[in-house]
This record gives sequence, C-alpha cells and structure tokens, in this order.
Amino acid sequence: MSAKSSPPVSVHAIFDNGAGAPFRVGQVVQVIAAGGKRSPGRITKVCFSPAPIARPACGRSSEGAPSAVGTTRITVSFSRHAPVTLAVKVRAPATKVGGEDGGLAVPATITCPSVSLYYSVGALKKHNEAPAVTLAKGAEVALYNVLAPGVITMYDYASGELGFGELRCATPGI
Repeated sequence: MSAKSSPPVSVHAIFDNGAGAPFRVGQVVQVIAAGGKRSPGRITKVCFSPAPIARPACGRSSEGAPSAVGTTRITVSFSRHAPVTLAVKVRAPATKVGGEDGGLAVPATITCPSVSLYYSVGALKKHNEAPAVTLAKGAEVALYNVLAPGVITMYDYASGELGFGELRCATPGI
C-alpha cells in the first residue's frame, strides 16, 4: 500500500497567523504552490466556487475570501502540472472586530460616500500622503483591528489593498 502524497498546493489565511481550514466567510486566504521536488510550476489560474467576495470566480490572483458557509472548492492550474482541486470548510463570518478567535476578518461594507485607505495611521490623520486606494460607498472590505480612536485596519477585497481607514465609514456585514 503506497502512502498518499500531499497535494502540490496549500491554502492558508494571510493575516491570521497562517491559519489553515476551516476558514471563515471573509477571511482572506492565499493559495501557494509547493516548492522543491514537489513543485508543480507557477500558478497560472485559481478558481473559487462559490466565487470569492468582490472578485471573479477565476483569475490569476492567488488570494480570495470565501463568500459562503459550507464548502468552497478551489481549483488551481499550474504551468507544469494538471489542475488540482481542494475542498475547504468555511464557517460563518466573524462579527466583532477584535472578537472571536483573536480578531479575524470581519466582512463589512463601506457606508460613507467614499473612504481612503492609507499606508500609515499618521497619513490618515494628516491626509499628507496619497492614499493606497479610495473606496466608494458599497465597497466590500475586511475589518481587522482598531489602532487609534476611529482608525481601523481594512482590507479591500476587490483590489487586495490593505490600509488604515475611518472606522465610522464601514458597517459589519456584506
């Protein structure tokens, strides 16, 4: 009887100490190809089913955030290997910033007419630098931790930008 080999790809949470499955709705995950002898080559396409939050079902990005409770299937195509499909369990989203499991991503919606994300808290407070990204009302983000009164770390699901924004401009839930 031969030993079962591990897949040439892994999935882990980006901002939550590299946590593995089960993930939560809205938790940003990254797909990584194995290295060394098991290397399947570079990743050419990643497909999520159901589609990740604020991104197309398939694309070149190796990042995505599960959008539904249950099982998310992730199919990965490589330059030197047949596609591989992984099934990951997905639980309900975190609902409290800094809450369950030490502050996992809380999916939220931008409620101000626009909000800018900055690379530093100082830049947000002074508006003396160009923002990383400016989000329109209705944009979907992940909220992480409050760093100063009214300032929170946000991840824009659509662009993949991480920055500091105004807490009052995002409401949990998508």
